[in-house]
Amino acid sequence: MSDQNTNTNSTHQGYCAACGTELPAEATFCPNCGVRIAHPVPAAVIAAATSDQADKSQQTAQPEPSPEPQPQPEPQPQPEPQEPGVVIESASATSDSANNKSGSMPWVITGIVLVVVIGLSFGVSSCTSALVSAGIVASQNGRTNRNVTDLNDQLNQIIQNNTTTSPTTDTSRDTSKSRSNVSVNDIATYEWYLFDGGITEKVSASDYSGASADVSNFCKTLCSTDKSYNDRVVLALRSVARDESTLDAQVKEIRDCVNGAKKDIDALAMPNVSGSFAQDCSDYMKGAKEDAAKRWDGISQIADLLADSSNVKRNQLSNVDSDINSHTYDASSDIYDALLWSTD
Repeated sequence: MSDQNTNTNSTHQGYCAACGTELPAEATFCPNCGVRIAHPVPAAVIAAATSDQADKSQQTAQPEPSPEPQPQPEPQPQPEPQEPGVVIESASATSDSANNKSGSMPWVITGIVLVVVIGLSFGVSSCTSALVSAGIVASQNGRTNRNVTDLNDQLNQIIQNNTTTSPTTDTSRDTSKSRSNVSVNDIATYEWYLFDGGITEKVSASDYSGASADVSNFCKTLCSTDKSYNDRVVLALRSVARDESTLDAQVKEIRDCVNGAKKDIDALAMPNVSGSFAQDCSDYMKGAKEDAAKRWDGISQIADLLADSSNVKRNQLSNVDSDINSHTYDASSDIYDALLWSTD
């Protein structure tokens, strides 16, 4: 009862717990929000709460400390200018392993290109060994410009080690073979072009198609005459290869064939040709006779080589053979043109 009298006689009984409005001493309801006042909040409590809230606001408003400044990196010294004549290494010559790997590739490619050129000069087998050697050299010495000299020196050594000429497969027709003496058997077994059959083998049956009958007969007679004597020479050479004791007899046989062939070819009558190209046709038939006779002049040299083989060199055989073959093709070409121009 005494507590109620004390609250009633006071100026106010505290603040509204709902809205914080100051309450009159006799109020039962908050004059502001209308909430019933069951337990008025003392003014001292409201003041203490307000003071704590103000302190928290001040602490929140304080700025955070700024981070300490980071130390700046010291400037790197600039490289001194190079004097004239000093070699400046590229990026591929640094100590960085990644740069070393990328920088070696140009030298590997350069080494391979050089070796390909070398291989074209010294043959496939030499190119293979040079390619392997240069690949190893380039992979080991492609690091810096200073190793270019080492690479060139080793490539030059590869060239010096591969200066031998590759052997040819057909030694009988090799004009670069050493000029050593040959034997009678070497001459008899040499792969002479006359073994191919002579002029007739260079003229096909289709070449006679549509040609004048007189011109065709002339060309066929010339070819058959050449072939008959050519076959006899082949048999004479094979006889010497089997038995050198028949050498003298076979040399005589070859010379008889030469004389007989030239005589029969020269006696071959030229046919009368008419038409727009008569003169051209006659000229080609005349040329065929002349080239056939020259062919037999070459064959006569084979008999001379057999008769005196003491100082015969292998290059002499190839020279005689080339001469015979050249006139064989010339005669066959003249026959082809004669048949072609005989048609009107």
